[in-house]
Amino acid sequence: MQHKLTSKQIKSIHLLAHGMSVVQVSKGMKLRRETIWRWKNTPEYNNEFDRVMDNIRADLRHRILHLVEGSINTVSYAMESAYCDPGRLRVALNVLKLLGIERELISGELKQNGDEIKTNE
Repeated sequence: MQHKLTSKQIKSIHLLAHGMSVVQVSKGMKLRRETIWRWKNTPEYNNEFDRVMDNIRADLRHRILHLVEGSINTVSYAMESAYCDPGRLRVALNVLKLLGIERELISGELKQNGDEIKTNE
């Protein structure tokens, strides 16, 4: 028997998916912790939570790819022009370093969508 989720259940799912704890959600929504735990034990609640998390992950992947593209463009511009804002270049390099991409660029190999791309060394 499938039950439709209530607006409170959907709100709690979004809060949990965005990193709040059950305690924080229960206090913020004026619910008992046991209520949220009971909801979490239902397939409908878990399916919706999984769907929301998939959307969050997809958005995050898109945003990271956008940051990588912008960072690579900034580094390329710095290499080709007489002037590049040092602060912007530092941020771009830190983004690439944080994501572990700078090592792949330096070694001359960058994988994109499962395909290996060789850069000029």
